[in-house]
Amino acid sequence: MPANGVTRTLAGDADRGGSPPVGEPSLEVTPRTAALASAADALDSAGLEHWFFGGWAVDLWAGRETRAHEDIDVLVLRADEDRVHAALTAAGWAHTPHDDDLVGTDYERDGADLQLTFAETDDEGSVVVPVPGQPIVLSRGPLAHARRPLGHLHVRVLTLEKMLEIKALPRPDEVGGGKDRADLDALRAVAGPPAQAAAGTATRRAVRPGSQRTERNVSSDEP
Repeated sequence: MPANGVTRTLAGDADRGGSPPVGEPSLEVTPRTAALASAADALDSAGLEHWFFGGWAVDLWAGRETRAHEDIDVLVLRADEDRVHAALTAAGWAHTPHDDDLVGTDYERDGADLQLTFAETDDEGSVVVPVPGQPIVLSRGPLAHARRPLGHLHVRVLTLEKMLEIKALPRPDEVGGGKDRADLDALRAVAGPPAQAAAGTATRRAVRPGSQRTERNVSSDEP
């Protein structure tokens, strides 16, 4: 393994797995994190490509619960949709689709809402969220991920750099913007000054997991 702890997965993306340094805070499995742990374990045990993002991914990077969360956001490959469904339903998640689903769908378990966003790989190898008429380019090549601890699990999340890009520009509404600013503060505390500066140049579009009309955010690498 390289000195920086980065290995390569079969898909070619960066796997920064392993345990955090001694003394680094990490989330534990509690009644509040049990649904996240269930979804992460189900997808990972099935060998599925996935990337958690949103507020819970911020908490995984911070190693603590930074704020309350209404849902769990995860990016999966549309080509794996049937396998994702099988893995989640076997773990007790119920599919709860909506009429306005465009680029994702929802699952529910014990009152927890899991919002899936579908990504695809285009002919040039870029990873995109296929929003009709305005596809969002997430990565010009394999989409990197990291692993963050949650009890005995090591959960796949978007890299810290990508998370900073996603949160770099707060949403215009008061509630969503407030969450984004809080998330950005938490991520910056983990990242340190160099990553903070890089995040300031990021651009993004808003896209809803499960529907184009929600206020969830996915970073775009488009110029």
